[in-house]
Amino acid sequence: MSAPGPYRILGVASLAVFVAGAGVGLYQALSREGRPPPLTLVPRAAVRDLLERQDYARAARELEAMVRMNPDAWDLRALLGYVLSRLDRRDEAVAQYRAALDAVPDHRELRARLVVDLADSERFDEAIPHLRELLRLAPGDPDVHNSLGVALERSGDPEGALAHYESALRLDPAHRAAAENRARVRGEARSEAK
Repeated sequence: MSAPGPYRILGVASLAVFVAGAGVGLYQALSREGRPPPLTLVPRAAVRDLLERQDYARAARELEAMVRMNPDAWDLRALLGYVLSRLDRRDEAVAQYRAALDAVPDHRELRARLVVDLADSERFDEAIPHLRELLRLAPGDPDVHNSLGVALERSGDPEGALAHYESALRLDPAHRAAAENRARVRGEARSEAK
């Protein structure tokens, strides 16, 4: 089976855009989910300034120091995960997201960011259980079904992928990515049957 073309995970291109400005977007996203993060998320002025200037290397050093002083601050770990991801330090970003999820396991935004970094690292087998958890948290989300389909397909399970592409299309008949993915898998299945 040939690998699918460019993929989309959770409705975003493979490069994750997570925090707008100085972490305010993350704070608002976390708060919208009914889990106001601890006040540690509002970074010191220096970190805020570094993020606004997109100086991620220095921001990472500052945030790493803050996490060392506050290892249970899941919100700092989430922000550090984002910064590490921007620096293409994906393994470290994944570790930070996982540590944050230990504190807030039902947090969809954090789990989604973890999935995106795993997918960007071509670690689809590792992304699958997190996508299944996202599906448990949001069973009616066609993007989650499509993303799980992508991960299953990339992991060598075209039948499982097809089932999730079809679920995405039942939820949203206009879901273009799911329609394209389903057509590709069906086409490959037909060509393998010949």
